[in-house]
Amino acid sequence: MVLGPQPLFADQTCKAIQNDSSKEKNLLFARSNIGEFCKRNMFLRFLNSKDAAPNNCDSTTTQDLEEIVNRKGFSTFFDPWNLSLLSTSASRESAYNLFFGLWQRGMCHDCQNMTFYLSTPEDAQKLFSRPFSSSTPFEKLAQLRKSYESQKQNSSLKDAAVTGIFCAAESLFNMKSCYRGLDIIADKTKIVYINESLPYTNVDLWERFFGTKKYDEGLRYAALKLLSRATNGISAEANIFDDLIESYVKSGFSQADANEAVIDTMGLISNGGPNTLKRANFFEGYSGKVAALGYIANTLVYLDSKKKERGMRLYSYPKNVSTSCDNAKPYHFWNSAYLAKELKKMNFDDLSSVRTVYIAQIGYQLKREVGYNPGSAKNNPTKNAILTREAYDPAHQIVRTDLAYAAAGALFGVAGEKRQINVDKILIDLLSSSSAEPTITRKEAYNLSAAESYFIWRKVFAPDAALKSVLEGQ
Repeated sequence: MVLGPQPLFADQTCKAIQNDSSKEKNLLFARSNIGEFCKRNMFLRFLNSKDAAPNNCDSTTTQDLEEIVNRKGFSTFFDPWNLSLLSTSASRESAYNLFFGLWQRGMCHDCQNMTFYLSTPEDAQKLFSRPFSSSTPFEKLAQLRKSYESQKQNSSLKDAAVTGIFCAAESLFNMKSCYRGLDIIADKTKIVYINESLPYTNVDLWERFFGTKKYDEGLRYAALKLLSRATNGISAEANIFDDLIESYVKSGFSQADANEAVIDTMGLISNGGPNTLKRANFFEGYSGKVAALGYIANTLVYLDSKKKERGMRLYSYPKNVSTSCDNAKPYHFWNSAYLAKELKKMNFDDLSSVRTVYIAQIGYQLKREVGYNPGSAKNNPTKNAILTREAYDPAHQIVRTDLAYAAAGALFGVAGEKRQINVDKILIDLLSSSSAEPTITRKEAYNLSAAESYFIWRKVFAPDAALKSVLEGQ
């Protein structure tokens, strides 16, 4: 089936994968080709949100869906983050090129602020080939810290009732550790706004990277490495973890310090993903360090796409992590890895670190998809909206992929390369344990208490299956 240039009508909405919403059919699809399963659900979730999906999803090929996403998405998004999330080959290439400002100015609503001073990969090569000279003004770091200290805690993990629900399944001994761990994570992931601009989390990481120059050379070498891979081709064994390790060791770090620096680097990037450059720019303008961080962050999923096209492992994950599911969001893995590593440094044992970080990631999903916001049902139509969707809706599948990567990342944060981690199996285990609960109306969803929505959500997504999968060695 070849789709011509027909218009997209508002009523062309596929609210679920029609005639294919059963658990058994989804499991069969995932087991037979999990890469295609993830790709198709990424496309459908976007198209559903824009009321642009075809009427009959079953008869529309994934390739045709990709064409529709390209037509609809390129008229909607003009920033690296959202372009990357569209997950088409064309959108990822455009997101990559946007770093250099290769788009025509007429195609971008805010090109003056988004085209930067690097015009070509050759310009980047020149910049990254010499040591960085800029330093972060002290007042910038002071402003970040002041914002962190003064702004009201906005993490749902600080709500005693919420943490009580999350930690209730833990044993009496582990419950105390759960509360303490979630409190630490809430402080680290607190959302801070500077001048009501972009949100920052993991403030200690921003202070660490921009309060010293010790990471500069490692970042410079890494940016050069990724630039070479993007312009000259990429090998099957290439991955971001090894490239960063090599870069930090080359800059003078010990192997142990390089390992920690890599997880810290990826933890920092997980704050902004492909839009890291916008956040880093606050500290030094468009300096060499800012450009290097932004380039690394913006290139990850582009290299994922290039490797995927050639049947290779994804670039964004260590070589001991096996995955065919390219969800364009490596930050779920690396944020979990960073938080678990931090808890372990604070004398949490490996098991408690993994469990607590994963519980926090469940909290993130709940807040994002189910979370309570004040206001009437009319003014707050998205409260608990995930529970109003049909069973195995594409949005449900994306939540499952996020959970699978979060569990995998938490394990990597404490075990490193000592354990083989199979994300595909974690995702299939989540599907296998899931439940097709009856859908509810928007009004019913709005009236659910936090505890009611949480327990329904748990039945639908069976999040413990991912934790069990990683802790039992899969």
